[in-house]
Amino acid sequence: MKMPIHALCAAVVLAASSIAFPVTAAATTYLQCAVTPGGTASNGYESGLGGWACSTNIANGSYAVSLAVTGLPPGTYTFQWSDTVYSGSFPSVSSCSTSTCGQEVSSSVVDHDEQVSVIVTDTSTNIATTYYAYPGIDAVCVGGIHGPGYHFC
Repeated sequence: MKMPIHALCAAVVLAASSIAFPVTAAATTYLQCAVTPGGTASNGYESGLGGWACSTNIANGSYAVSLAVTGLPPGTYTFQWSDTVYSGSFPSVSSCSTSTCGQEVSSSVVDHDEQVSVIVTDTSTNIATTYYAYPGIDAVCVGGIHGPGYHFC
């Protein structure tokens, strides 16, 4: 007994729809940054900036900025770091060569704002992608017209 062609096609489609294929989620890659101590200031991806933004509102004087490329798929990569300082003085990140980089910053009366970029090159394909982060530390003054203690100036 011959099966009509449309019935055969329907059987193939039905069988194929029951086969489970593994689903792989596309990883989102970012250059994340964090300022320690962090306080309640921003720390997350800012679409308007096209990168991760992190800052602090904790009066400390000494801060650590941590930078890390996260979300890369498995593979081998090279990392070329650079930064543009908009105000204040951040140590250069150009000596970093892995997926992470750190800076130690001291701030008392000058705001610190910079843009950090890292060019990540996949060594198997030679495709290079640039990622950005925006660390910032607000200036903190002692005393002032608002009385003793710290306030932002």
